[in-house]
Amino acid sequence: MSDLTPMQKKFADAYISTLNGVKSAEIAGYKGGYHQLGVQAHQNLKKPKIRQYVNERLETFVMPANEILARLSEQAAGNIGIFFEIGDDGTLIPDADAIAKNGGALKAIRETKDGLSITMYDGQAALIALGKHYALFIDKFEGEVKNMPGAADIIAAIQAAKKQESK
Repeated sequence: MSDLTPMQKKFADAYISTLNGVKSAEIAGYKGGYHQLGVQAHQNLKKPKIRQYVNERLETFVMPANEILARLSEQAAGNIGIFFEIGDDGTLIPDADAIAKNGGALKAIRETKDGLSITMYDGQAALIALGKHYALFIDKFEGEVKNMPGAADIIAAIQAAKKQESK
């Protein structure tokens, strides 16, 4: 975006890498103490052209929601067995193709003195994250009740009980 001054572009590029307005203003060459740099950063980030430039660049770094859900699904369904073949002597042999294709379920692979150590992501944690996204676990009801016979009486009884409780 050529509409930015060189100093604004330097500020925006620094902000993209640090996400720290004060530090970005300092890197860009703005002068002043912490407070003045903070004010300058705030003013810069309110300018539509700078904000647009920053947002467009950040979008290239941010993982889209559907990719996050796909990776969580892969972790939740992780099966360590798909990453190995069984050798003629019964030993497990890592399958490089399977690891490359399905590696999103793997947290770490490293060689140890005892052999290969493989750590998978926590499948239950991935399932919980997916369940929360799809609102499968509801801690409280959010909405309104319409046309429910007796609803006013129920609400009045709850309010009366709360008043008694607070006495």
